[in-house]
Amino acid sequence: MLQALFDANPEYFLTVQGEPAAPTEAHEEIHGELPSGWSFTKRRWAMANGAKWLRLGVVRGNSRGERFWESAGYIQTRLRHGVAFGAQTNTLRVMFKPLARGTLEEYLSLVPRDRPEVPNAL
Repeated sequence: MLQALFDANPEYFLTVQGEPAAPTEAHEEIHGELPSGWSFTKRRWAMANGAKWLRLGVVRGNSRGERFWESAGYIQTRLRHGVAFGAQTNTLRVMFKPLARGTLEEYLSLVPRDRPEVPNAL
C-alpha cells in the first residue's frame, strides 16, 4: 500500500529527491536504518516524557509540505542549505513547534544552531 501511495505521488519525490520513487522505496522506508544522528518521535510520547518542543525540516519549495507543517503550528527558525536527498541537493526550512510551555526564546538558547543568524550550522 505504501509503495502505491509513493507511486501515485511522484511530485513529492521529484521535488524532494529530484527523481521518482524507487520500486523498493516503501520497503526501504519501513525496514531501512535512519541516517546517523536521526531519530523519530511521536508528539504524545514526547510530551509525556517532558519535551517542550518539536523540530523538523521541510524542503523549501515543497509547497504542500510547507503549508501542512505551518498549519500544524510549526514556525521556521532558519534555513539549512546544501542538504542532499537522493539525486538532489535542497534547502531545508528548519521548523519548530512549542509544546507544554516551551518558548522559542528558550529553545534557541538551548539549540543555538537553529538561530536564524547561524550560517551553515548542522
